[in-house]
Amino acid sequence: MKILVLIAAICLALLFVGGPEYYSPRSYQCAWNLGHIFFFSIVTYLLVSLWQRISKKRFLKQCIWVLSLTLLFGILIELGQAGLDDRTPDIYDLIRDITGALVGLAFFAPSGRLLPKSGLRVFQVIVLIIVSVSMFPLGEALIDEAIARQRFPVLSDLETPFEIKRWQGHSQFGIDREIFRQGKCSLRVILNTDQYSGVGLRYFANDWRNYNYLQFSLFNPSSEPIKINCRIHDIHHSKHGQDYSDRFNTSYLVPQGWSDIRISVKDILTAPKNRKMDLRHIQGFYIFVVRLPRPKIVYIDDVRLVL
Repeated sequence: MKILVLIAAICLALLFVGGPEYYSPRSYQCAWNLGHIFFFSIVTYLLVSLWQRISKKRFLKQCIWVLSLTLLFGILIELGQAGLDDRTPDIYDLIRDITGALVGLAFFAPSGRLLPKSGLRVFQVIVLIIVSVSMFPLGEALIDEAIARQRFPVLSDLETPFEIKRWQGHSQFGIDREIFRQGKCSLRVILNTDQYSGVGLRYFANDWRNYNYLQFSLFNPSSEPIKINCRIHDIHHSKHGQDYSDRFNTSYLVPQGWSDIRISVKDILTAPKNRKMDLRHIQGFYIFVVRLPRPKIVYIDDVRLVL
């Protein structure tokens, strides 16, 4: 029991310190989030076993007590994380907290043994289904990361399941199956009139040392050319101020139709003003526009490294 208390204390500390960073692999981030389930399942077991005010109650009342305390404690944790620079409150963490409490109640509460076996089994099956749903993002990330490793040097061509999760941005975007450069899909991006609007490829193979070019295709359906900006940065840039002069920046005037764009990796290497780009740890590739007078649509396809 003392070991469980120690484990719970360590897990509680890890809710506020350590863990994945912004550019950590998705699978690591998803696995870390599941720690909420693990932590609250242990806490629930300790509550129903050691705290007599709860342990002596019948199973239904135990459930009410535990779930109420879990919700309260979970809210306090999220409020506490709101004051930290490297933490962000997340409603899904509260859901994972409740899931952990349900695991503790379904499988570890001694009073559950007094229930009819059939009723307890049904409850356990329901809880296992909820846990399986909670684990889906981790499975999705692991599958996509395995596919990405297998298909490298393709960074993203939108042809595989879950691949769209590699992209992020403040613009609306999604898979398009009508306009594409190769394969059967492209990324449709609705560029808005914000100061900066676009998308970024956030999860990809980071080591670009053995390649000569970054290549991608971009489709402009409008008769009016669009000025597209590209930026690429490494891990050093992410951790040291993110100055404009410390990354690769370029722009292209993209006419109507498809444009196949190649960026020299040598140019990326020498782009930072006072150093060389760390080609082993490239972390971000962004395509964006600045202050469009009206919304535009572009399509991105076949992002890859080439020799």
